[in-house]
Amino acid sequence: MNEHLPAADLERLAVLVAEINAHRHPTPPPPQGAPPAARPVGQYVAAGAGAAAVLIPVLLATTAALVAAGMAALSLAVTVLVIRWIIRDMHRG
Repeated sequence: MNEHLPAADLERLAVLVAEINAHRHPTPPPPQGAPPAARPVGQYVAAGAGAAAVLIPVLLATTAALVAAGMAALSLAVTVLVIRWIIRDMHRG
């Protein structure tokens, strides 16, 4: 690139770039007294209703499965104890 431009043009270009960079100003910060943006309350309500529509049946099914598993474990424990009692009774005569 230096081969095609004379040194004087390169110096002028450097001066122009330096002047442009010197005159740039950062964007001003937003004013402090500005009210916060309004939140889309309807979208939050819709998201909550959708989550409830999905989570409530899932939680109910999980609860039912856990109750069923607990009842199965309890009945198995009672069955084992009764069989043990019967076997002991048979051995005693």
